Amino acid sequence: RQRDRPWPVPWRYLYVMGEDGSPTPRVSPSSTTAISGDSLRLLGTAEGYRNLVHKVVAAMRWAATEVDFDVLLKADDDVVVHVSSLYDWVWRLPPQRRHALYAGYVWRGKPVVRSDKLSQSWGRWAVPYEQYGEPTYPPY
Repeated sequence: RQRDRPWPVPWRYLYVMGEDGSPTPRVSPSSTTAISGDSLRLLGTAEGYRNLVHKVVAAMRWAATEVDFDVLLKADDDVVVHVSSLYDWVWRLPPQRRHALYAGYVWRGKPVVRSDKLSQSWGRWAVPYEQYGEPTYPPY
């Protein structure tokens, strides 16, 4: 553990949710978010799997405009993060790299999911040949 960086790790977390139809008190009539304890509700953004991309974009916009932070971590509820190790790694990077860092695993050579090869439960992720004809995805 490096002693030239803040310890313990200065950390705040929020569970981000879209609207689920239940009444949510607004701070003001024009507000787009509601914070209660460790939860951030994005008003005007629907909750649900099919809306996940929109929810993530709305959450990132909110964080970029409303929060002063050095590091922003987005993780799903099925991910475990060793916060101290992550912070040590980020802290060792030059400041100019920390400012515009996007880190994650790059998938290479992953086969395209086709509904004709998989069970019905995988159908929602299936991509028709007409939409993308290659057998594997480009790196992502």
